[in-house]
Amino acid sequence: MQFETFKTPAAKRARASDTTVKPLSKKEQVLVMSRYVGSYFAFKSYAVVRECSLPVVHVSKNGGVVVSRLRNVRADLMAINHRHQSVIVETKSCPADFRSDDKWECYLPLCNKFYFAADPKTARYIRDALVERKAAGVGVIAVALVFVDYGSGDAACGRKEGRKVLWF
Repeated sequence: MQFETFKTPAAKRARASDTTVKPLSKKEQVLVMSRYVGSYFAFKSYAVVRECSLPVVHVSKNGGVVVSRLRNVRADLMAINHRHQSVIVETKSCPADFRSDDKWECYLPLCNKFYFAADPKTARYIRDALVERKAAGVGVIAVALVFVDYGSGDAACGRKEGRKVLWF
């Protein structure tokens, strides 16, 4: 992902260290994505819980179900609406994070809808991997962090550079 710094006329007069919008670390990117995906589901009238503890559910080939609470497993985000439909969202920072995650398939019996949220490049990788695996019923949400200029940058107006999240 490419990060850009926008400088307004007032910001150009200020020191360079004050006007630079620093790129987010992977941990911060995941936190921001999780926050905005949660806000989206809250806007859609879901009750949202971040870092929700869940049991591990294994479904065998013969249809048997084994539930285990021995492992400390948490979904990044869980949302439930008034119809008691549940959505689980796992946030991924990079393709390696997706490849190393072996627990997401255990979440599928626990929800009506399951999504991965990631930056656009990682989301494309996840989508292709899911198509290759023939994983049905799993969606991908691409969250783009875009730097925007919110105005003239005048200190009197209180405007300055910031981050905006765009959905597509």
